[in-house]
Amino acid sequence: MVTRADGEAMRFPTRKSEALFAYLLERQGEDVSREVLAELLWPYSAPEQSRASLRQEVSVLRKTLGPEHETLIASQADKIGFNAEHAQIDLWRFRKISQDNAAPKHLTDALELYAGPFLEGFRIRSQPWSDWVTKTRNAEEASALQMGSRALDHWTAEGHDANVIKTAQHLCRIDPTHQPAHRALVQAYINQGNDPLAKRQMAQCIQDLKSHSNPEPAAETLALLQAFDEGSQRPKGSAARTAPRTSTAKQRRHVAVLSVWTNSHTDDPEDFEEEITGFAQRAAQVISRHGGSQIFHQSGRVLACFGYPSMDQKTADRAVYAAFDMLKAVNGDAGAAFQCQIGISHGLALVFGDADQLSVSGAVVGNAERLAHAASQNSVFVDAAMAGTLSKHIVLTETQDGSGAKQVASIQSWTPATATAIKAQEPYTREMVGRDAQFAQALDLLEQAKSGKGNAAAIIGDAGAGKSRLISEIYKIARARDFDIKLFQGNPHLQKSALAPVIDQMFRDGMIDRTAGASLRQTITNSLTALSPELGQAAHYFELLSGAAEGDREAVSHPVSKQEKHAALRYFATQAQIATPDRPALLIFEDAHWFDPTTCEAISCLINAISGTSSCSLFVVRTGQAPEVLDRDQVRHIELPPLDPNSAKTLLRSQSPGTPISDAALANIIERSEGNPLVIEEFAKALETRGTISVSLSKLGVDEEFVAAPDRILPLLLSRIDKVPGAIKTLQNASVFGHQFSLDQLAQVLATGAVPEPLLEDLERAGIIRTSEHEARASYTFKHALISEAIYSTIPLRDLPVLHIAAARALLSDENRAHDAEVARHFRVASAFDDAAHYFERSGDKAVRVAAHSEAISEYTAALKVLGRSANPQGQAQKELSLNRKIAAQIIGLRGIPTAEAIPYYKAAQDLSHALCNHEEVVNAGWGLWSIHLMAAELDECLKVANALRLGLGNDASKTARLIVTYMLGVTHAYRGTLPEATFHLEGVAELYYEGMNEELYSRFGMNIGLTSDSFLAWVYALKGDEQLADAATASALTKARQDSNGLNTVFAHVFAATKCLFLGQVEAAGNHAHIALKGAEEMQFKQWIAQAKMQLARIADLRGDAGALAALQRGLADHLATDNMVLARPYAQVWIAEAMIRQNRFGDALDVLDDLQTFTEKSKEQYLEVWAKEVRTLALEMLARDR
Repeated sequence: MVTRADGEAMRFPTRKSEALFAYLLERQGEDVSREVLAELLWPYSAPEQSRASLRQEVSVLRKTLGPEHETLIASQADKIGFNAEHAQIDLWRFRKISQDNAAPKHLTDALELYAGPFLEGFRIRSQPWSDWVTKTRNAEEASALQMGSRALDHWTAEGHDANVIKTAQHLCRIDPTHQPAHRALVQAYINQGNDPLAKRQMAQCIQDLKSHSNPEPAAETLALLQAFDEGSQRPKGSAARTAPRTSTAKQRRHVAVLSVWTNSHTDDPEDFEEEITGFAQRAAQVISRHGGSQIFHQSGRVLACFGYPSMDQKTADRAVYAAFDMLKAVNGDAGAAFQCQIGISHGLALVFGDADQLSVSGAVVGNAERLAHAASQNSVFVDAAMAGTLSKHIVLTETQDGSGAKQVASIQSWTPATATAIKAQEPYTREMVGRDAQFAQALDLLEQAKSGKGNAAAIIGDAGAGKSRLISEIYKIARARDFDIKLFQGNPHLQKSALAPVIDQMFRDGMIDRTAGASLRQTITNSLTALSPELGQAAHYFELLSGAAEGDREAVSHPVSKQEKHAALRYFATQAQIATPDRPALLIFEDAHWFDPTTCEAISCLINAISGTSSCSLFVVRTGQAPEVLDRDQVRHIELPPLDPNSAKTLLRSQSPGTPISDAALANIIERSEGNPLVIEEFAKALETRGTISVSLSKLGVDEEFVAAPDRILPLLLSRIDKVPGAIKTLQNASVFGHQFSLDQLAQVLATGAVPEPLLEDLERAGIIRTSEHEARASYTFKHALISEAIYSTIPLRDLPVLHIAAARALLSDENRAHDAEVARHFRVASAFDDAAHYFERSGDKAVRVAAHSEAISEYTAALKVLGRSANPQGQAQKELSLNRKIAAQIIGLRGIPTAEAIPYYKAAQDLSHALCNHEEVVNAGWGLWSIHLMAAELDECLKVANALRLGLGNDASKTARLIVTYMLGVTHAYRGTLPEATFHLEGVAELYYEGMNEELYSRFGMNIGLTSDSFLAWVYALKGDEQLADAATASALTKARQDSNGLNTVFAHVFAATKCLFLGQVEAAGNHAHIALKGAEEMQFKQWIAQAKMQLARIADLRGDAGALAALQRGLADHLATDNMVLARPYAQVWIAEAMIRQNRFGDALDVLDDLQTFTEKSKEQYLEVWAKEVRTLALEMLARDR
């Protein structure tokens, strides 16, 4: 907890700002680089985006701290730190004591500072963050236990029982299975003559060991237990506590823990026992009456839990009601010299068992006990978390102890609510509320589609805004009007898997079926051809994406053609174009914010083609997360804002028609729901499942009834699950798969191996899950993602690795689907980093096969990150080298040129290849550095790199290595203008190259080297004036381009063909090539090639006398040089500009351009147009002299 100087708890507006603050605090004033912070908090964002997010959260944090404390966050250069000059930080004090050679008293006192596990219950979506928290948490707990053990040994040796008890109690709070601490407590109680308490402590020890699934008690513990068995009767209640546990699953749950400490002023032991026993009985009755469960009681101390095994909106309130009833019971005993102190804490706990045999572990227990210890006599103290959940009719006042706790002053006219059982309603059986305008817009789109006016719309809203409900209503109408309906579902785990929604839909429609065996491709071809002959060309592409071709060496090795990918990208467009007015199409794209880049490309094709069709496309996306492709003018946006108060009231009443709700309670729910239909709906369902909540306000004596806050929605969802007996274990296992799971998958994860189908039916009736449509096998979907998240949050963290590994294996056993990306993510969560790296890399390899560069980069990067966390060093360097090389190659494929983005990957590959003495990888790394020098026109460096690689080639060098080094030399000499050497090396590439090398060349270098070499060779022949050889080399390059599915290669071949033609004066042919290159470059947004193609077209226009050509040439060159890291290829552009200036009689300007070019070429050595440039200079000088 962070408090200001006035004792007020600091509230952070965002979880990331709170996480940033926590990390900086933990670093104890150390300055942390922005790069480290960005990677820690936003690991799944691009570097630029994560850095921007960091800047925003630093600003938020400073505003939260306020003007008087904003200097606590110190920024210096590229680092951020915490300036703690005037701050008091318990964690730092705790660490200082642990590091100093502190006295035993200080060690015991330091344990007071250890409030519980580090950042317990605080989560953000970041695996690096979770790893750091876990590491820090384990270190702090180990430090606390070490200090406590040192102090305990000292006090035990000194025979100081009071300090033994104090220290041992802290140790048991921190680690309930700490047997030396339990034994020390037992012995201390015996020394004090309190045998009953010693026996109870012994029973507590055994209970804690069993409830935490620990091994059998140690020999010393067993000996102590045997001594009790032989010497006296077992303490009352211990048998129940040591009885076998039920099979209830352990859960992480938000609960309220109530702790009672009693004080009796009687000296007579019989009177003392009578008072204690009587109070314990009354306390048990009060706890039970208010829906709580007693955890234990001993010697006047009572511990109880509220919120488990069942919970509702009033969990926190009921704990306070119980506390006040206990105070009434104490005060009502006339003449009893008996008082009590009560503390109540609210927070995350690990719970297990049922109401009769309940175990609760976590900092929340220790917090409640500390509050009880600090409370005044006959008073109730609550912590800040508890205070934030209480209704307004529970009046709180500040305490004076500086802890931030509050005292419950009074409960204004409270009476318990009556309970009425209400049958849960089926989902979507009631009228949709508050979405008439949006529904009308959608119906209008359907009408337009039927009349041949195809359209597209994005339905946009926050999570829970009712997007899926609106789609459900549209679906009903469309089905009634005979629309052909197709559903494409986004998946958060498949955002880097090309065309994942299409593959999923094809599986559901039976278009892909692995049981087809050898006829699989024919089956896919037939299905696609039935839709459109053009679409049938994409069969091989979809076969590869589906993973169905895995193991088919011929299918996998066969490269995807440009036509195949183009046909695949028109999958959605084809669905729209085959629709007719009699059979219009409705394409529904659910959760489009989770679509992969290739799917977005296909959507772009759809949007381009949809006008004039009989189809309607609806994209369901979350606010602020819509893909850029939906920002097109052709896509209408249908926004789902929060419901207005009247609509919200109507929705709430319609969802709970049998539940009487007071006006004030209704108003409170509406206000706090913020118009979110899901939150309102879940409020209503929770109210129904626990009965009537209407409370007479006249009896309450307050203006309104406080109902659960919106941020309690996840625990609120769990209240419905608690009403389905035996459901939690099955649901926990199902939630590991995410939003959707199949019966087969669930069966493999469940320890029993059997899925209780009647239970699934009960869960369907309760509206928690629903059967997935269009699935050939039994599959289910959680009704809302929030429900699966709520259930997932209950799983103990130590159980997650086992469950995720089981989920991964279940997916791997599913031979009918491609799951590499999902499998990798399961292994990553389970910290099985070697397996995660393997499947991330496999997923990236599949993306490479279909030229999905973005997805490949993302998957390879994920593989590299998890590999860096592997504890297995064997072969790690080689794997890291391979991944760095693959990422760099795909960056080239994505950007069209070796950009600065690839530099760190090439440098890493270079270092690793030299360390491993791997000459093939030395070539790969050298290629990367050479490429970067080439783009920067550093041709001397290019020559050094290429020659060094040539000299390093041994007799065992592969043909691929020899080819690429020869290519590097040829291209370097071509740009340097040493044309005989360039010819020699580039012709040598042609001798070494064969088509079977393409897959390896793509994987290692991201290019079709045969094609690019032919293009450069044509350029060199043209510069030498050999038109016949130049034309032949261009023809060879264009042939290779037609056989290649990679769009970059097609653009490359036509750009170089246009330049060759311009060198030879083939103006008409140059124009044809430049137009083709420009179209392809614009489609794929290759900025460098767009600029070059535009310069070529401007050159042609200049040669034809267009006065505007000069400006176009200048713009083209400016755009070319603005491309990241691109300096190369200036000479011909500047020579063309100079010639255009001469034609406009701007001779002085032409000479200025040529002077600038000369300065550049002298430094870069890019001198292939040196002769031509001199001729143009001579002409400019002659014309200038004549003009004067």
